[in-house]
Amino acid sequence: MKSGMLAAETAFKTITSNPESTEAADMSGYETAVKGSWIWDELKEVRNLRPSFHNPLGLWGGMAYSGLDSMILKGRVPWTFRNKVEDHAHTKKARYVSPYFFSDIGVS
Repeated sequence: MKSGMLAAETAFKTITSNPESTEAADMSGYETAVKGSWIWDELKEVRNLRPSFHNPLGLWGGMAYSGLDSMILKGRVPWTFRNKVEDHAHTKKARYVSPYFFSDIGVS
C-alpha cells in the first residue's frame, strides 16, 4: 500500500512540475522515495525469506533458515538470495485461466 502511495505522490509531483510536457515522465524520484521510507527497512529485512525455500535443503531447510533469519538475524545478513525463476514464469497465460475463477471456487 505504501509503495503505491509513494508511486502516486512521485507521479503527481512529476506531472504537475511540467504539465505541458509530452515526453515520458522521469519517475526516478520513486526509488529515492522508497529508500527513504520505512518500507525499505521492512523489505530489506524479509528479502531472503521466499528465495530461501529454493535451495538444496528444500522445504525444511527453507523453514529453518527463514525462522532464523526473521526471528533472530532480522535480515542483517550480508547476502541476498536471488530467485532462480522469475515471478512471471509462475503465472499462466490469460487464455488458460477461467474468467469465472472466483465463482468457480465459491468466492463472490
